[in-house]
Amino acid sequence: MKKLVLLLSLCFLVGCASDTTTPKSPEENTTTLTSQDQSKSTVTLNDVFVGDINFVAQLDAIFNEIDDYIGKTIHMEGLVTTVAENDLGYKYAITRYYDLPDGDHFHTISVGLNCTYDGSWPKEGSWAQIEGIIETIDIDGEAYPIVRVTKLTPKATPGLEKVSS
Repeated sequence: MKKLVLLLSLCFLVGCASDTTTPKSPEENTTTLTSQDQSKSTVTLNDVFVGDINFVAQLDAIFNEIDDYIGKTIHMEGLVTTVAENDLGYKYAITRYYDLPDGDHFHTISVGLNCTYDGSWPKEGSWAQIEGIIETIDIDGEAYPIVRVTKLTPKATPGLEKVSS
């Protein structure tokens, strides 16, 4: 009887330990989200989500390891900010405020990503959620990230405007 219980236990453990599933294709690793306004977004395992927590650290990773992020879909929200006039094809950014330490005091700065978008932007200072593709733009021989926005959703209620990390 003990041998039978031991044998069944081993069969159970071996069966649980073996992975007989077939790896999923990228198309199978997607989820379609539908928001309250019934617009759909397809999310994959490779998508980048920049949220309230570690906002600055996530942006640092994108800037420092840009080659790992090119072509990925990014989801983020923040303040619509007009950037300085330029000939580089972008006029807006999605930003948050951050207190940059400087010795014994701080400077409040805007941190975020420059964006291009074929549609119309909400007014400066309003809150928006974006979805887009991370691309690069060359500035003085350096590659910088820029988001080609594919979906922009104005939000009536802002999220966390000032981030701590």
